[in-house]
Amino acid sequence: MARELSLPVMGTTADIIVVGGPFRMAKAGAERLIDLQARWSRFEPSSELCQLNNRSGQFTVVSPETYQLIAEAVSGWWRTDGRYDPTVIGAMQRAGYDRPFEELATLVELPQAASPQKVKPTPGCAEIALLAEAGAVFLPKRVGLDLGGIAKGFAADIVVKELIDAGARGACVNIGGDAAVAGEPPSAAGWIVEIAPASRATGAPRSVALERGAICTSTVTKRTWATNQGDKHHLIDPTNSTPASGDVASATVLAARAVDAEVATKDALLRHSDDAARTLESQGLAAVIVTTSGAVIDVGPIAQFAA
Repeated sequence: MARELSLPVMGTTADIIVVGGPFRMAKAGAERLIDLQARWSRFEPSSELCQLNNRSGQFTVVSPETYQLIAEAVSGWWRTDGRYDPTVIGAMQRAGYDRPFEELATLVELPQAASPQKVKPTPGCAEIALLAEAGAVFLPKRVGLDLGGIAKGFAADIVVKELIDAGARGACVNIGGDAAVAGEPPSAAGWIVEIAPASRATGAPRSVALERGAICTSTVTKRTWATNQGDKHHLIDPTNSTPASGDVASATVLAARAVDAEVATKDALLRHSDDAARTLESQGLAAVIVTTSGAVIDVGPIAQFAA
């Protein structure tokens, strides 16, 4: 029998499914997600992330979970040549995303620059230092982190593992499109996860069936807001610190871990769709890319996972 629970967390909705365990296990998973949100929110001054950002220029000791998340983020920056970049917080704030998404006004008023702005890349992670033996992180001065997307994937990985370790026969945690699964599914068909619409023209949903692992979807069409300087979205191009303007509308990636799938989706969104498909396939990943024109590109063995 499957136990299911949904809750608002990390700026979205999380769904927890536990197979072969009491409802209290799903509840424990929900409490764990709330705990991780309190550590990683960029909008809560008491969070570890905010405290770390406020202490740039010095080493700061953080919890093991936060240290590992930052280590994953820095690793993602290196292996994507900076396309995935957790140091975009300043650029997002300048684009108007300086408060929880649900609090953004109907029209965000951005200050007009006195003179044309020089194109400036985001800081990047090259000078971030990690001291594993002390669990400490060093951010250079005036460098801050936003861990929104990768935090959801990492949290899904953590909670699924903890539920299985606690005795569940199977578990699924889906946090706003970042899903991790393990163990016995609720039905013989496997763990069924809906992904991006097949195209804007039809809006037909697509689903995949997983035995284990993770699936993550990122898109530039969902988290958008209007400003006096035009519409903006949350995916920042690290080369110029402004919302990206490529031809990939959404990317869905299957991987062994949600934290890796999440990084891969961000990398894909910052490439041309053809390049994104080639890159994902060269990494042996199954994926679905939807372009801004509504075209759908199946990547790698994605057809094998069709539900």
